[in-house]
Amino acid sequence: MAADFGDAPAPYPTTIAEGGAQHVASGPMLGVGRDQEADGVHSANADGDGADDDGVVFGTLRAGQQGASATVTVTDSASFSKILNAWIDFDGDGNWGEAGDQIANDLFVAAGQNSITFDIPSDAAVGVTYARFRLSSQRNLGTSGSAANGEIEDYTVTIVPPARAGGQFSAGENVATSLTGVQSAIAIDVDDDGYLDLVSADYGTGEVSWHRRDQFGAFTRRTIASGIDGAKSVFAADINGDDVAEVISASQLGNKLVWHHYSATVGFTSLTISDNVPKASSVVAADLDGDGDTEVISGGNNAVRWFEHGSGFAFTPHVLPLGGTGISSVAVANLDGDGDLDIIYAGTTSNSVGWYRNNGSESFTHQSISTTAMGASSVATADLDDDGDVDVLSANSTEHKIVWYENNGAQGFATRIISSTAMGAGSVSVADIDGDGDLDVLGGSATDNKIAWHQNDGNQTFVERTIATDASSVRSVGAADLDGDGDLDVFAAQAGNARVRQFTNRALGNYAVDSAVDGSDFLLWQRTLGSATPRGAGADGDGSGAVDAGDLALWRQNFGWVAPSNGSSGGGFGIEVPQSDGYAAPTGTEFLSVDLFSEPAAASPSSVLLAKQESQQSTSNADRDAALAALPVVPQAIVASNTLVAVSGEDDDSSASAELAIAGWGL
Repeated sequence: MAADFGDAPAPYPTTIAEGGAQHVASGPMLGVGRDQEADGVHSANADGDGADDDGVVFGTLRAGQQGASATVTVTDSASFSKILNAWIDFDGDGNWGEAGDQIANDLFVAAGQNSITFDIPSDAAVGVTYARFRLSSQRNLGTSGSAANGEIEDYTVTIVPPARAGGQFSAGENVATSLTGVQSAIAIDVDDDGYLDLVSADYGTGEVSWHRRDQFGAFTRRTIASGIDGAKSVFAADINGDDVAEVISASQLGNKLVWHHYSATVGFTSLTISDNVPKASSVVAADLDGDGDTEVISGGNNAVRWFEHGSGFAFTPHVLPLGGTGISSVAVANLDGDGDLDIIYAGTTSNSVGWYRNNGSESFTHQSISTTAMGASSVATADLDDDGDVDVLSANSTEHKIVWYENNGAQGFATRIISSTAMGAGSVSVADIDGDGDLDVLGGSATDNKIAWHQNDGNQTFVERTIATDASSVRSVGAADLDGDGDLDVFAAQAGNARVRQFTNRALGNYAVDSAVDGSDFLLWQRTLGSATPRGAGADGDGSGAVDAGDLALWRQNFGWVAPSNGSSGGGFGIEVPQSDGYAAPTGTEFLSVDLFSEPAAASPSSVLLAKQESQQSTSNADRDAALAALPVVPQAIVASNTLVAVSGEDDDSSASAELAIAGWGL
């Protein structure tokens, strides 16, 4: 019988043979049209079954965004219940099963327009990916399988990068202190109030803590659970399908996994998933079998285990074939590109990184990635080189390395060293720290107390940028937009001084690390420009080691041609430049290209205002502003007094001019 099918490309389950989603063409519809096919058809743009995919309109989708939205239009001429399930493949690996991929879980909707909101992971892959929406009167629909009525629509969606940022960070701010051996921290909006919180696992006290962030950025510590002996790891996932992300913890001394469910009226209720996980050290969750509920995966001692989610709160344990030993970290991803989720692990005592291939029916075969990953302590997955397959990363504590295992598409992995100076490397994760559209690598190393991000130039050449060198025995690092400004900040669990900290990512050009990009930042740039050892290293926005044209380019990229006011009166901007603080614009910059030279002073004030004065022959402000916005300044005159410089410039066709002048001096 004909039905409505999806049309996402392979490897998403689309056809009957793949168990693809299908709906009997009756009952509620997405949009105003619904067609019928004999079978699903894969298509690159998810448009293979015609023009009936008309029910969903997406807002801007940005990596790390909270409160992203989509508008879902529902048509229903009968009295059916209308229940929505929807997914976006945020990491672009060809599977909708990772934690966070499901953006609507048994959500009741009404006829007409419905707005849904959801959060986007900070490590979401930038670019085109795929979404699946299923509307029916049935509950508990997964990404595959049949439904007695309703409609399925598949879409292409585009994830844009986080806001551009300088990738330079504030000094670490304490989120919580007086912990005892904190091992892990994650970002999650526990109470769904729109502000990202942090959750930590404290080994010494056995406490899982919620650090609730308010609208002013202040954190308040609350206890989720105590008695989690040797609390080692925490993870966020929607276990019970109520569209609320909950917390799962791994108890290394208690040998158990615990689910912590939050309710605004009751608080947290803790339920044990298993008390037979020897030395449980890591936990993640995902829909391994594609049935719409969430399984739990753990690593500990000499085994990787997964717990199949049945009805209610029933979990069936499965122990995978022996691979590595001393399993310290696990992750999930569609590593072989076949559409189902595989399991990746780090074995600390076996010095190995490996993975378990899922055959599509949750039968797993062990595969090796590396047997020389000395002290492998942490793993992460991402398509780091943007070639369409998923790569693996590890932090190897004994050999002090952060390593990228590049997937050749056929699961052959080439070892690439990102850092060999991460002393006691214990944590690795990925995120687009500078917002340039490619994934960077974030690492924490416990021996040298360092947190660093490794900037990807787009061609997988990585340059280390230090965030902190006082992160005492750092155990985990992560990235999230903690302050809601669109770029990604960094947080860390530090066992050595028993605290959780956050590091705020500066906006491009915010060299002074205050609340805005303004005249004070331009002043800082001027004062440190061209110095061999610049004062105020914050002006080195691109991290090149010198304050130069690249930093002004970053400042301009963030701020444009028109500089802000720092409180001075009058138009344009005013910046106080003490006479003793010289500056010289570097060669090669588009904004200024001048050389400093000495000439008798017309005056010698202790300080002056550097003011931008604009003129345009046209009487139209719009014409003037348009001309100034595209003005290629060509230096025409230079006046200098010791270390004071003024430049006037004029564009090539003389239709507009821009002038930099020392106030009160003529040029």
